[in-house]
Amino acid sequence: MEILDVNGVRVPVRRSSRARRVRLVAKAGAGVELVLPALGGESTGRELVATHREWIARQSARLEQRHLGLERADVVWRHGTALPLTLRQASRSRVMSTDDSVLVAAPDLEDAARMVERWYREQTRRVATALIADLPEPHPTTLRIADGTSRWGSCSRTGTVSLSWRLMLAPFHVLDYVVVHELCHLRHLDHGSTFWAAVEELRPDWREAHAWLRAHGSELHAYDPAFAVKPLRVAA
Repeated sequence: MEILDVNGVRVPVRRSSRARRVRLVAKAGAGVELVLPALGGESTGRELVATHREWIARQSARLEQRHLGLERADVVWRHGTALPLTLRQASRSRVMSTDDSVLVAAPDLEDAARMVERWYREQTRRVATALIADLPEPHPTTLRIADGTSRWGSCSRTGTVSLSWRLMLAPFHVLDYVVVHELCHLRHLDHGSTFWAAVEELRPDWREAHAWLRAHGSELHAYDPAFAVKPLRVAA
């Protein structure tokens, strides 16, 4: 990867065919990077880095902070609570869970990590489906569990609601808030006053969950399901 060094400030450079301007981006799991168009932009990029030294330092420090302790090798997370994880070697990959623990069977650690992500997706779908059933209509035409890098949820004009499986790592009230947020978009596609009034009516304490995501969202985005399995030995 290309690295731009401006008076000791080192920033990775990413070329993008879709970039129309030079910009700095702070991204969980990647740190601060300089995005340049496919051709040119080097001089503007150097100037941007030089004039944003303090911003780069603040963002880099923020992204390096890890307060939740998600990067543990022996657990998976459900609503912010750690559940013991057991691995078992098997020819066929599968995942089994109870309220108190999770067992992953897989031939190797790579497959085991995929099973951990599948478990997160299944849990998110199960919980979100139950929450939606208790909320007033309209309900989504389709519920999609995704892995967005910038959004926790989205709502399309056709009624498809998407949710990030990473919300399963957060406390329950955070997932609950995002579900309510997206369902309110089925009636109000923008973020105007009527939209926020609808959210407030359903969840008067939504600001607490919103603040939690702002404080810890980068940690959720940086989480890799492989954290749960890589240092562990697979028992026969």
